[in-house]
Amino acid sequence: MEDLTGRREVDAVLDCAGAKESLELGFSILGKEGALTCAGLIGQSGAQVPIFPFVSGEKSYCGSFWGNHNDLTEVLALASQGLIKHHIVEVNLDDINERLDELGCGDVVGRAVVIFD
Repeated sequence: MEDLTGRREVDAVLDCAGAKESLELGFSILGKEGALTCAGLIGQSGAQVPIFPFVSGEKSYCGSFWGNHNDLTEVLALASQGLIKHHIVEVNLDDINERLDELGCGDVVGRAVVIFD
């Protein structure tokens, strides 16, 4: 990461996997006063969080968990029938900060997906 960012730590982590490994990686690279947000969890995720460094570094965590297995099955069935309408906005990595500003203002309709070229 340091060779890509010039830093050993990051200010924020957005974890969309919620797997044990991705959460632990996120916590390990989070800098002082950093924030980790998790959107969704996989299975019985349980991550080891180093509590003292987390608290003394004034770091924060927030997350959301949408639905359960039955909800997911129902949503996938609706999607396969073409009954779910969606809108996806592709975002180039170079434009990420602009898109995050738009997201913060509520100007993104649907889902923004980062495209790595």
